[in-house]
Amino acid sequence: MAITSNLVTPSQLRALVAAEIPQRFALYRLGVAALEMPQEIVGAYYQFRKRKPMTEASTPADGATTDGSVETASHFSQQAAVIKRFKPLTFTDAEISQCEEMGMDEYTTRVVAPLFADYWVYEFHRLTGLVLTGLFDAAAGVLKDTHMVSVTEPFSMTSCLLGKNKLGERQGDLGALFVHSDVFHDMQLEARVEWLDQIGDQRLTKRIPVYEGLVVNIDDGLPTSGSGATKTYDSFMLAPGGLQFAIGRGMRVEEQPIANPPSRLVSQSVDIVAHVPGTNYAAATLPPTDVSLAAAASWTKVETENRNIKVVCVRSYSSVN
Repeated sequence: MAITSNLVTPSQLRALVAAEIPQRFALYRLGVAALEMPQEIVGAYYQFRKRKPMTEASTPADGATTDGSVETASHFSQQAAVIKRFKPLTFTDAEISQCEEMGMDEYTTRVVAPLFADYWVYEFHRLTGLVLTGLFDAAAGVLKDTHMVSVTEPFSMTSCLLGKNKLGERQGDLGALFVHSDVFHDMQLEARVEWLDQIGDQRLTKRIPVYEGLVVNIDDGLPTSGSGATKTYDSFMLAPGGLQFAIGRGMRVEEQPIANPPSRLVSQSVDIVAHVPGTNYAAATLPPTDVSLAAAASWTKVETENRNIKVVCVRSYSSVN
């Protein structure tokens, strides 16, 4: 039995997904990442509303010294390029029958909206990995000389502390850690990983690993180089304000039937921004592709006060090899 009307109501789906994303985005709930959700994102670049804390002075790339009294948002959040993304989901005939039994509103709320929200949160993490890959490129990354530590051993508490020290007196601000699964293996061997199942009085949908006070995100798309015992892995530490994200609430929703096999295709198109404050996307490729986001040549550094760029890379080995 195939549903003869639409599987979802576009306006309802947009509102539900927009409401679910902040609840499912752990980095945002923990205060590590900033998240803005305007109704629409217009143009090739997005200007974040949040300014740098007024106590943080800096010297922008134009050489004009500024202090907290005259700081402008453009000095800290330079060109944050708008990324276009499209996600289709196919619902089988059996799932469509379930929708008819539950009713469209309940099915959209309980099944469809969470699927899309989880995907866009996953996309936030994946895009972060691409941006950090470009910024810390081993040959030409604009942050490799000021915000990176290299160690010739598996990732450990020692290398973690060396990385933290890159932010000097601001190291206590660090709150998140992105690692490859091989690196996470070494972290677990130390028996120093804790598992968080709630934030404050709110219980999480799934437990979050924590290492040396940092929330761990496991991503096998992070940069590696070489092979065998000297294969290197890049891990990234982030402090609150080290990442900024935006996603437009006006997500475009399309739905179409598929005859064989009987199913329906529901898709969302969104505008996303993933940005490290203090850097600038300077490539001609607009909207950015995965390749351009991960390219060192796409990025420039516009904040000269290193402690104000709140991301650190630790390049290490792994005992897995």
